[in-house]
Amino acid sequence: MKRLSLKGVLFCGFFFSEGLLEASPVSVTYDDGTVLEVSDTGFKNKINIGLKAGYTYSALNYRDADNEEESSFDVGLARLQLSGHSGSKEIGYEIQADFAQPGLNQDNEFKLANAYAWWSPSDWVKVKLGQMKQGFPAQFMVDDFSSQFYVRDSLATRYYNLGRNQGIVLGIKDPDKTFHLHFGVYNGESQYSFADGGIEGQNHPGADTDHRFIVAGRYNILGNVDWKSESDYDMSEEVNWSVTAGYSFATNNYSAIGIPEAPPLEYDIDFQDVAFGTQVRYAGFSFNAEGFWRDWDPQIEKGDDGWGYYVQAGAFLNEDIEVFGRFSGVDCKAYSLTSDVKYCVWSDWEDVYEYSIGTAYHFGSPYRRAGIE
Repeated sequence: MKRLSLKGVLFCGFFFSEGLLEASPVSVTYDDGTVLEVSDTGFKNKINIGLKAGYTYSALNYRDADNEEESSFDVGLARLQLSGHSGSKEIGYEIQADFAQPGLNQDNEFKLANAYAWWSPSDWVKVKLGQMKQGFPAQFMVDDFSSQFYVRDSLATRYYNLGRNQGIVLGIKDPDKTFHLHFGVYNGESQYSFADGGIEGQNHPGADTDHRFIVAGRYNILGNVDWKSESDYDMSEEVNWSVTAGYSFATNNYSAIGIPEAPPLEYDIDFQDVAFGTQVRYAGFSFNAEGFWRDWDPQIEKGDDGWGYYVQAGAFLNEDIEVFGRFSGVDCKAYSLTSDVKYCVWSDWEDVYEYSIGTAYHFGSPYRRAGIE
């Protein structure tokens, strides 16, 4: 697959006139988004607007078919995000709405992404309740506007990420940010009977008593890796090296009850997911790599497992220009893959790979850039 993508990213916020601020106890500053702070209470609220827009030409070659060419202007992501916390930083919230979905060729429609409240009784502990990312893999947890590629996730991450869901999370980290542990319980992804319609997961309520359980963690071996970013925009003077790992178990219920002229069928599938990776930052150079494994075990038939991986690196040639590349692979022989399987179909279920390179120019910020991939 050949892809040419012209990428532009805009990250900005709302502004208020000076006359209004003179009569208000609210101060307005900018910190990667517009921050409104009530001086008497210390309560802070941040407003962010993010936009990715680009052009893509694609020529896809796959077995037993002609070349499929596309030429398209695309809004890869349009986002409004509100977040805030009390003056003591003990209680806060985040609401994130996407008007266009991340990536290429997605539906440009409104979709609630994050909606959670959090409580931090100490510097070591943070509890979140609501809808959020489920905790791993590391590339999926990266900020969409701090990724190196226009399409943030590698081919393998698109297959093996767990997406967003509704649940509760206990986070533990030391104040020096040497390590972070993530314990989460989520609704899972069980499917209702077809008579009821709907699927558990993002923007859907739970359908049964089965849940997904997740434990994940990050550890900084050297320095302190900014886990929300894939590059080293700050040109670190010291080596920053971290490792990440995660494990998830879920029993999902699937039901065909209610399909006309079909016998009732209801069964469970056990999923185990593992992710492990490493990240390095130094002097403008960055390296990110992860491996994924999924075990798929349905009650009514023999299960299987599958692997995926990616390796990604980038380097700043100067303070503004970055070059980067990525290689990713997916084991298409694993029937457990449940999303975006069209590439496996086109390859006749032979393993598929992604080769991508790109360059980007930064306009004084990691959140404002344009590039070619």
